[in-house]
Amino acid sequence: MLNAKANIKKIESAITRSERIMLVTHNNPDIDATSSIFAISHLLDHFGKNHTIFFKQNPAKYLLALDPYKKFIMEENGGDTFRT
Repeated sequence: MLNAKANIKKIESAITRSERIMLVTHNNPDIDATSSIFAISHLLDHFGKNHTIFFKQNPAKYLLALDPYKKFIMEENGGDTFRT
């Protein structure tokens, strides 16, 4: 099993090579999932990486305040509409 430093290097390498990144949470995202996604988004912004956050199911509206830049897409009505 790889150690933590090796895992971090692999993740860093994958991010560096990527041109576009999509961040996805689990179904019915709770505050932990939502805040983690926005924290990773902030980190990707810092490194200048183009990325999108996708929520299959809308998180609670109060959680969306955690993303001041509104870089997310939410699937609504069975995939008929997307909002950015």
